[in-house]
Amino acid sequence: MIHHQIKILYAQFITYGDILASTAIIRELKNKYDKSSIHYFTREDNKELLEFNPDIDQIYYERSLPIFEEYDIIFRPYYCLQKSGGWNLNNSHWLDLYAEVCGVKLLNYELYFYNMSQFFTVPNDPYILVQSRTNDSAKDWDRYSEFVSLFKNKFEKIKVFQIGSGVQDTISNIDGKYFNLRWSQVAKLINNAITIVCLDSIAQHLAGALNASYICLYGAKPSHLVRTGRFDNAKQIAIEPSRDECKTACGFANCTKKVKCINTISPEFVLDLFDRKIFNG
Repeated sequence: MIHHQIKILYAQFITYGDILASTAIIRELKNKYDKSSIHYFTREDNKELLEFNPDIDQIYYERSLPIFEEYDIIFRPYYCLQKSGGWNLNNSHWLDLYAEVCGVKLLNYELYFYNMSQFFTVPNDPYILVQSRTNDSAKDWDRYSEFVSLFKNKFEKIKVFQIGSGVQDTISNIDGKYFNLRWSQVAKLINNAITIVCLDSIAQHLAGALNASYICLYGAKPSHLVRTGRFDNAKQIAIEPSRDECKTACGFANCTKKVKCINTISPEFVLDLFDRKIFNG
């Protein structure tokens, strides 16, 4: 019989999407280990993704190391899975695999975020957001400029703003860009947008955690294995590509085919979905 409060350490340093996704695992750990104390060990640049989460009692960063001997249980699911070759090809949702490593079971793929900026000013005009790059080129849609041109021709009064990091190219015809923002600021932008047209990345996970509208385009990884959020929201839409050349989703970070599968998604199709399901839905 355990006579002391169970102390749990969850350690994960990368990536942003996986850090936010881990909040679903933390919630189930909190439910399993009643009255436990759960601490998180991560990089300091992940701070805003985890701050104010009521399931996390303390966060440690690189310059304030936890004392590992004080913990009853230490979980490192990202490290365990990334060291297992082919784990991403076993046809299981990646969060279910994380949960299995931690000895819990997820009831859904809802994530949790509690840190929206109160001081960041969003545009007054109605707007949508677009996010054009990820860390994996196979997940990047190269037809954003086509989409934005079509969008602006049809919806002249709706602004189009690009979010992302400063290392990516600016999409043609956008009304402005918000690069290198803090996550609390990105969250406020997403929450106040009509929708965000995004990729399989932190942008989709953050929009899902906020229960905000998104149109997410998928490529090498199919949506049913990586998508998160509350799927009862009709304005959260996942678009799959044609995979005629590959026959099935490969899960690779880089594409060696002549045409990336994600690029088979036409800008006209995305625009039509926005018009029917979100703008007039």
